[in-house]
Amino acid sequence: MSTITTKDGTEIYYKDWGEGQPVVFSHGWPLRKFDVPTLIMHGDDDQIVLIGASALLSSRLVKGATLKVYPGFPHGMCQSHKDVINPDLFAFCKAEATRSAAQL
Repeated sequence: MSTITTKDGTEIYYKDWGEGQPVVFSHGWPLRKFDVPTLIMHGDDDQIVLIGASALLSSRLVKGATLKVYPGFPHGMCQSHKDVINPDLFAFCKAEATRSAAQL
């Protein structure tokens, strides 16, 4: 099993698929400091993880984060609405890759 251990001793499991620039998917609301381009996606009809206690708070805590709220989308929006979520995710990744390349 692949894991990394953070400075505070937290062990995080990960899967590594493919090659190239990494994209990290994190069930991130219980996790801490990110200083990389971060897209926070959340449905405002999530009844499992309420938006106010997660995405809205995280977007204020993560420096430079982009928050994308999906009206009426549920907790499982990445599965139930993948036709909307995937293009937004790809657009964010492409924009960040373009921005990073311009900084070189």
